[in-house]
Amino acid sequence: MCLFTSSLAHVKITTMKRYYKRIIFILCFTVMYLGCSDTDAALEGLKPDQNKKHIISLAELYSYIKEYSPFLNDAILNNLNEKYFELSNKIMYESDKYKIYTYFEELLAVINDGHAAVFYEQGSKSPFYFLPVGLDYADGKYYLLYKENNIKIPLGSELIKINDEDVKKYLLNNIAKYIPVKTPHAFENSMIKRLLYSSQNKKIKFTFKVDKNEVNLELKYSIPSEKIGNIKFNKIPDYYDKLNRIYSSRNFSIYSIKEKYALIQIHNFFDYHIIDEFIEKIIPLLENSDRLILDIRKNTGGNSSIGFAILKILTGKTDTEIFSINIKDFQRRLTPFLITLTAIKDKNLKTLNNDTLTKLNSFINDGRLMKTHQLLMPSEEDEVLQEINRLLMQSNEVEELEKKLISAANKYKIENKDITVFTSYKSGSACDNFACFCKELNIRLIGTNTKGATGNIGIFKLTNNFSIVLSLHKTMYNNIEINNKGISPDVFIMDTIEDIKNQNDPCLNFVLKGRF
Repeated sequence: MCLFTSSLAHVKITTMKRYYKRIIFILCFTVMYLGCSDTDAALEGLKPDQNKKHIISLAELYSYIKEYSPFLNDAILNNLNEKYFELSNKIMYESDKYKIYTYFEELLAVINDGHAAVFYEQGSKSPFYFLPVGLDYADGKYYLLYKENNIKIPLGSELIKINDEDVKKYLLNNIAKYIPVKTPHAFENSMIKRLLYSSQNKKIKFTFKVDKNEVNLELKYSIPSEKIGNIKFNKIPDYYDKLNRIYSSRNFSIYSIKEKYALIQIHNFFDYHIIDEFIEKIIPLLENSDRLILDIRKNTGGNSSIGFAILKILTGKTDTEIFSINIKDFQRRLTPFLITLTAIKDKNLKTLNNDTLTKLNSFINDGRLMKTHQLLMPSEEDEVLQEINRLLMQSNEVEELEKKLISAANKYKIENKDITVFTSYKSGSACDNFACFCKELNIRLIGTNTKGATGNIGIFKLTNNFSIVLSLHKTMYNNIEINNKGISPDVFIMDTIEDIKNQNDPCLNFVLKGRF
């Protein structure tokens, strides 16, 4: 027994010595590399200054995650450490801009933060190239959503293989490592969307199921990212293309679908001017409708308070407050922007006066302190103060918003309308919170779970000019974490490929048939 213990101890000590030698070697190599010229044979073709920036930036990202992410536990932290060690070795030798970008994606994806994102350096040529087709996810399957006209595969054809490998297996083996959100269905959808771009001229082979036959399609990633938005693809028509649209803007689309029914697509919750439009343009169109359907399935998110204001107007419950949604695990420090926003929220500061400025003084100082220590991206002091002033002005907008919604609710008296909301795994952030508000107000949810990626975020600019988005806290509903779970609907309905091909909306059909 003693001999075994002694041998075990010797193995552990030897292993640890090798481990520390490896770390020392890496550190020494890094120090040597940072002083090297661009004539190093091992790094031929690299611009050393640029590669230094990537090495430093990966370390910055690693530090920001450890400092600010609320999702770290022992298992995730171990994975983070291992992934950072792996990628810090790779990035030293890497000259391909696209691959360098993917290293940042990989490290960020480890923490399972659905709000997390990497943005390539602004002002420089993007290394991303797109395919001449679009793919989408529905009910556990993948299909052809759009294509260039010269591609003969029928729209709606099911994708069954990628590079001769089962489609799900291929995505898990090659794409999943880039995907931060882990919510069911949102994860699968994000993988197929991430597959659509890669490095220039990379080849890929798809196999589609067409009339019970397997048909192959070989493509290249050939469309520059700056041109993809200008191409008119042949696309499967949307559900709504066949409905009677009576109003359309960048924020809302209204459809008259049946007597006493109105369907309102809410495209985003971006700014407070949406409420003006809702009161002045939308509500008059709803007066003769007893049943309202709010569709947030393609909503791009924004400010949660705007969604709450819309629900208050529609229900007439203007004095309602929601206490079952809360935040948890704020990390050590926040950006000046979030410090101020949190102060306004917590202290119920709604007007700009001397008392407001006194209460905010400690937060302003904290923002300056953070600049001094450069814990976050450098920011000029006057910019911090300008941001604080902007937020204080915004808090005044909140007060005006409350007055407007009370006035609108009293004027139109629409609180007796029956309301249903359509939800999807494709929409999160403010849509997650919107679904929570609906639950609290006993408004029916139909569709799938929401994306499960909500809460305040921090934006960090790295030395290489990449920008990183991180969640700064967990968002809870009734003490259950929303992140990577989403909000479940009252009735779960998911489109099938056949539904999409035939412009059939099963959620809308369910409501119109009066199945409640």
